[in-house]
Amino acid sequence: MNARAILGLISAGIIATLNPTSEITPNVTPNVTNLYPTCGVVTEVTESEMTFADFSGNLWTVLDPQDYEEGDRIAAIMDDNGTPIIYDDIVVSTKYCGWVY
Repeated sequence: MNARAILGLISAGIIATLNPTSEITPNVTPNVTNLYPTCGVVTEVTESEMTFADFSGNLWTVLDPQDYEEGDRIAAIMDDNGTPIIYDDIVVSTKYCGWVY
């Protein structure tokens, strides 16, 4: 198609043009300002929960023990619930990192 034909179609309203003023919604990243990483060692595992101690001495319990064993090292993503105290923090996810002799 030549330029004259395209201009004719545009002026006739047959070809839609992009509106440069239209708003584009970007991908929205969830609020991650409350998240922080920690690591620790698994201290106890039952059928329904797993407890690990972080290297500050805090104990955390996770309800899905997956395939962890006592002595496993884990990395965890924590949510501080938007408060300055650590006692209401939540374990968001855990990953296996090895084991301790």
